[in-house]
Amino acid sequence: MNKKAGKRTKAAKELPFVSRDWWPLDKTRGYCHKHMGIANWRIADDALLTAANAGDDLPVKYEWVDQQISPPVQRRRLSVEDYELRAYDFHKVWLVQPRRPDVPAISQRHALFFWGPKVKELCPTEEAEPPGRPALALLPQEAAEKAEPRIPDASTRARRGPKPFDWELYKAKFYLMLDDDDVPAHSDINASYYADRLMTWGRNNFGEEETPEQASMREKVAEWKPLWQRLKGASK
Repeated sequence: MNKKAGKRTKAAKELPFVSRDWWPLDKTRGYCHKHMGIANWRIADDALLTAANAGDDLPVKYEWVDQQISPPVQRRRLSVEDYELRAYDFHKVWLVQPRRPDVPAISQRHALFFWGPKVKELCPTEEAEPPGRPALALLPQEAAEKAEPRIPDASTRARRGPKPFDWELYKAKFYLMLDDDDVPAHSDINASYYADRLMTWGRNNFGEEETPEQASMREKVAEWKPLWQRLKGASK
């Protein structure tokens, strides 16, 4: 092992297993989707997988509970020499899997976490971008948006109206919730129930300011569900 690789390995081992900087999978994907554009969420997921499987480019850990051992909560860092991260079922299921037949399989009932500070480096915000090309590059549309003034004048704010939310991101999450709940295509979808769940998800991942009001969320859910029902029915 050369000195440079040795330094990277040592730095990776020094990361604490318990820290708020470990972001759960939903938060990590939501952050990447937001900064790359929801229309290209699959590209964002693929870039996230590539960075995670590259090793120290993006530290990843997985946790699972085994009541038969002590301590019951087990934590491991993703070893890219032995395991790789894969996504299945339209990227709804993410698993750590062996790279070779001689590597033992791990429980599929595990939770994934990504090192948040590194996620921010790979997919920077408008306010703070490190030098060099980020691993999760900005889309042309976002590059154009970056050319807008950071602090618009009063007339510009008046023309823009209410604060725009990333409704496409919420719509995608709504559809994933329905699929996860195995909701039949022609069932009566409770808009209030799913609006509340979406608001909780938004607050947990993006904060209160980035979460729409309940009335707006209910209107959107009522608007989205007929299209989902048609798509779900056509896929049967």
